[in-house]
Amino acid sequence: MRAVSASVLLILVVWVSSFGESNADCCWTRAKLIFTMGNGSCGMVNARSTRYGCEITVCADGMVLVGSYCGKGSCNLFGCFCRGGCRRGNFGESFVEINRRYEINLISTQLKMANVTDTEA
Repeated sequence: MRAVSASVLLILVVWVSSFGESNADCCWTRAKLIFTMGNGSCGMVNARSTRYGCEITVCADGMVLVGSYCGKGSCNLFGCFCRGGCRRGNFGESFVEINRRYEINLISTQLKMANVTDTEA
């Protein structure tokens, strides 16, 4: 009985602590960018080379998607309640601005909403 109550208390503490500095928004939106570079190669911006140029998946702030969701901090299993909220910006425009020294020319921006059953990252 004592082990059960200690386990319940531990779960309760972890659950309550997960609400500190978190935001109820779900950070699912990301964008696949296809672009060419006037200066450098795809790998210099962590993109992969395709027959059309370069391809990369970014969050709204123009930073490369790491993991499955675009939270500023850690998110729960479903991409919600991310510490610090979601990354904000203009996807392609933000990416071009961050990497302006590479003279990036956007060809295509495809927005995508990730979800729990999504296996592509």
